Amino acid sequence: MPKNKISEFSSTPANNTDIGGIDIAEGCAPSGINNAIRELMAQLKDQQVGSDADSFTVGGALSVTGTSTLTGAVTATAGVTGNLTGNVTGNVTGNVSGTALNVTGTVAVANGGTGLTSAGADGNVITSNGSIFTSVAPVIEVPSGAIMHFARNSAPTGWLKANGAAISRTTYASLFSAIGTTFGSGDGSTTFNVPDLRGEFTRNWDDGRGVDSGRAFGSFQEPTFLGNFAGDSESIFITNPDSVVSRAAIRGGSGQAATFRSATDNSFRPRNVALLACIKV
Repeated sequence: MPKNKISEFSSTPANNTDIGGIDIAEGCAPSGINNAIRELMAQLKDQQVGSDADSFTVGGALSVTGTSTLTGAVTATAGVTGNLTGNVTGNVTGNVSGTALNVTGTVAVANGGTGLTSAGADGNVITSNGSIFTSVAPVIEVPSGAIMHFARNSAPTGWLKANGAAISRTTYASLFSAIGTTFGSGDGSTTFNVPDLRGEFTRNWDDGRGVDSGRAFGSFQEPTFLGNFAGDSESIFITNPDSVVSRAAIRGGSGQAATFRSATDNSFRPRNVALLACIKV
């Protein structure tokens, strides 16, 4: 069979008796040698430009000083160094680029680090600590003390119900460092309390703005109630633990003593949905 590609040649010289159908066996005509050299040069050129789609196997290390464009597949049994564009099988050291680059083997890390041997599960991200690549599930960092509402009746992993419970200062050291004893000092030495948000609305802390002045961070506030003056069903009054707004202030008339009747029955609230409030440990 004529040997039309360099990959078809034998590493045993005596077995190479033709090239491109030209007889180069022992005792061949002298003119065949000239033709064989020309054929060999043509095959080398075809391999250089990739027109023969010949495979190329490197038994040692391949050093690329420029940019090598690979139109076929390259199998490197001892690694490839350089800039590569194409499909590469083997261990690669250097910058690898391509719109459809498939790498089978180890993705190396600079400075002799350990490479990534598996892409991991679907949705994973690749991270590096400077020495190794690792395929891990993405992690969303949520700081200790963050409050979140969940559409479930149990706290997910890494969270606790915000139910006012006393918990260990040692076991939940990060949370204790974040909130301290703001919501209760527990037993005063080994435990502390998480906030109790059961059945409560939360309000942003005033923090010096003056809209809700006088409030300490984490403090509780009683509700505001609506009611009416005794014997006057058309009038209203508003009350909270600190003051009662007079009829005169509301209607512009003369003052009249207010009789507050059933505070809990006259309180008001917006429409709402009950969810589970949890705190990040």
